[in-house]
Amino acid sequence: MPCTEGNTFRCVNVYYGYQCVCLPGFSGTKCETDDLRIASEHVCQEYPTLCLNGGTCVDDEDDSYYCNCPEGWFGRDCAQDINECDTSPCEHGRCVNHAGTFECSCEAGYEGKFCEEDVDECAFGHCPPGTTCEDGVNSFVCTCPDEGCNVSVTRQKKKSPINVNKVVKINLKTARKLYNFT
Repeated sequence: MPCTEGNTFRCVNVYYGYQCVCLPGFSGTKCETDDLRIASEHVCQEYPTLCLNGGTCVDDEDDSYYCNCPEGWFGRDCAQDINECDTSPCEHGRCVNHAGTFECSCEAGYEGKFCEEDVDECAFGHCPPGTTCEDGVNSFVCTCPDEGCNVSVTRQKKKSPINVNKVVKINLKTARKLYNFT
């Protein structure tokens, strides 16, 4: 980059050359001159907007200044975004960098700021009563006990046309009439 790093907001390509767009307090064709070093011993008071993106200006003893940058920013004036995705912070997901921050787009079955937490699918209560739920990654298994599963289905009872408390013998023809069998 032909412009002075740390003093330049942006380098613009122009026909047969470039133009440096300087940060506040810098000048020159390559933003090489620190105008504020010679301006005052209270630079931050005279130029309160020197630090960008929420940075805090601090007067330096050599009649200059520096910026305390907030998380996600760096550079002399906090103008440069830190690409947090360079450190691969997402354990089970894809990192998406944003200005001053980042977010993780998690793989199925994971959650949390860094996609570090396995979602407990058993917590959703999908297994029938009497079974044991075993959590997996984006999955679960319902296991029956050794004596087997006793899953009951609630059905609406119909009134029987016969007294079920007595033993009744009916032939097939009578059963068809009573129960509408075909």
